[in-house]
Amino acid sequence: MDVRLPSPEIQQALDNRRDWILAHTEDMTKVAGELKDNYGTASYVAYFDKGELRYIKERLEAGEGGYGEHYYFVDDNNLFGYEEDADWRLALPDGSQRIDEQDIDLYLDEYGTIAFQTYVKNGQRSALPVSKIDSIKTRFDLLKDRSGMLLRGEKPPVLVAALPDPVKPVVPQPPVQGEPVRRERLAPAGSDQWQTPEYVGVSKSRHKGMNMGTFQVATRNVNMTVLPGVRAKDYHLGQMVSLTQYWCAYREDSFEMQWNYWSASRQQFQGQYVFSCGQAREVMAELGQGERTVIPVHVRLDGVQDAAVTLLSLDTPQKIATLQSLEKRFASPCVEHFCAGQSYLEK
Repeated sequence: MDVRLPSPEIQQALDNRRDWILAHTEDMTKVAGELKDNYGTASYVAYFDKGELRYIKERLEAGEGGYGEHYYFVDDNNLFGYEEDADWRLALPDGSQRIDEQDIDLYLDEYGTIAFQTYVKNGQRSALPVSKIDSIKTRFDLLKDRSGMLLRGEKPPVLVAALPDPVKPVVPQPPVQGEPVRRERLAPAGSDQWQTPEYVGVSKSRHKGMNMGTFQVATRNVNMTVLPGVRAKDYHLGQMVSLTQYWCAYREDSFEMQWNYWSASRQQFQGQYVFSCGQAREVMAELGQGERTVIPVHVRLDGVQDAAVTLLSLDTPQKIATLQSLEKRFASPCVEHFCAGQSYLEK
């Protein structure tokens, strides 16, 4: 059951504070980071308004083990709102699996006590356990501190102490290790900067087990060398693989992402590339896990979502060779009657 139900006016005021933040995230400064443990990877994007933390979006990536998405809303440096949507597939000792679904909405007052909460676990509504609330607060404090360091250009320390997990209370939490992260560096609109896509879009495909993606860059000459032995095209294909890995966080290896690659601000088609989730994970494992950056992804029917995507790590000849092989391994130069080199404006 719900507890501490506020008056409609108070709840409306809290909703308005949350909605204002969500409506202004596009204008805020963003930093991206990640935390790893034995169960998967937690990536997050933190949003700052004139240097003040206002919002953190955390995403736990556990592959076929399920997913967890957490949203922290901040005012005057204090957590006042939290939302969670999680669906975990837990392995039991007898080899079977158990589904563990959780939906949480939580508001806190200026003293950190509950102003409003709903908690639905596997379809049953109940009061949030005190331990769960403590875990949420502890996790927020951790993410807040690390996000502040990133904003200041500092490298967060590697964590070695065991940390509570706000989404899987039934599973013991192992030590968490921090990964290097980087502040967002987005190219200005209309820029020909090769490092940053101009537009990324994702939508469902008519084919089951596949999503469709658009990867568009302002770069006109994608064959130019941008790093030793690396063309802009090679780097862009690596970004598509990284985006695929991010999009595959909760999907099985056979699921596929189909990318249509456009250059010169959609004036030239560069071919279609299809990566399965398993292939994307393998390639990223070969390239090594680099830092995180924010790439806005336009999701059909869901608006723009900021993805904390892993950057490429190209510090050895072997990794560069892996990147160079992507075009030959995954390219489909023509799609129906539309081929690489043609302009979107011609069709």
